[in-house]
Amino acid sequence: MATAKKEIRGRRLNRSHAGKRLRGAVRDDTAQRIQAVQREQRVIDLRKAGLTFEAIARAVGYTNKGAAQKAFTRAMETHREETAEAAADLRAIQLERYEHIISQLWPFCQVRPAIGVAGTTAYIPPQPPDPKYISRLLQAMAQKEELLGMQPPRGHQAPEDATEVARKIRLALEEMDTKFPKAK
Repeated sequence: MATAKKEIRGRRLNRSHAGKRLRGAVRDDTAQRIQAVQREQRVIDLRKAGLTFEAIARAVGYTNKGAAQKAFTRAMETHREETAEAAADLRAIQLERYEHIISQLWPFCQVRPAIGVAGTTAYIPPQPPDPKYISRLLQAMAQKEELLGMQPPRGHQAPEDATEVARKIRLALEEMDTKFPKAK
């Protein structure tokens, strides 16, 4: 048998094995692509269902939550047109969840009125709201605002007030004057 080499997808294979390897490589490649697309779709579906990336990684078979996040991002970028509607649906679902959480926490963040008649044994004075509920409510409201684009991106600092900047400059100049007095 001749030892002629055949180039297949950048790999050199013996002619005698080329057909078998090519058929297997094509089948394997196609099967892997199909599996990858199915896994990415499952990641999107599980994320829509509200699972964390850690739970998604366990359910789909990724090694860690970072791999699940990358798969989610890749799926959203790869299928941008196809997933635009899915992303809008996901955003709407998440918005509904935040609104539900806020509506459930709101009553616990109000001052609870007094119960009974003052001076009697059955009297319960007004109760202040529980700080842990207020904290959770504020977190949910901040996440809702972020989802709606009402907050600056994370890590972004708002510009300082002009009076604050002027005060800092004045302090820096005064500090320089004390360190380096003017020659007379």
